[in-house]
Amino acid sequence: MHRGRLVGGSIFRVLSSELNAADPGVKIDAVQFGTARGLNEERQRITHENTSVTGLCHEPWTVSAARFAPGELYGSFFVCLQEEPSLNYGGARHPDGEGFAPFGRVVEGRGVILRAHDLAEAGGLLSRPVPLLAVSVVDPAAAAGPG
Repeated sequence: MHRGRLVGGSIFRVLSSELNAADPGVKIDAVQFGTARGLNEERQRITHENTSVTGLCHEPWTVSAARFAPGELYGSFFVCLQEEPSLNYGGARHPDGEGFAPFGRVVEGRGVILRAHDLAEAGGLLSRPVPLLAVSVVDPAAAAGPG
């Protein structure tokens, strides 16, 4: 990841619609990972580019930025395991309706994410976070190959 910031971080939250079926909130299936400082990291302010701006949607293997307020980020991202329209602009997962900002896709290591999802615990936070040993960002043009 950019300047290796996620190395040393962990998969620390796993959301399972099946495990939390009794939860009255909007349920999603996602794996969240982030820096070692996680929620205690200083928050960054950027322009919030939600799905109404980018045209991207939260579908299987989408990588999206976790946030507090729109554009208020901390070192955390999540991967969707299924279509999650409640995370898009106008969706009900965040009370402000602004949705989240998808920006990438998982192209390798999907099995690792599925195994992490199997670790889901009630409440979402893992009692034993899974360390991130390596994270790579692939340029879409390079991933497509020549020609």
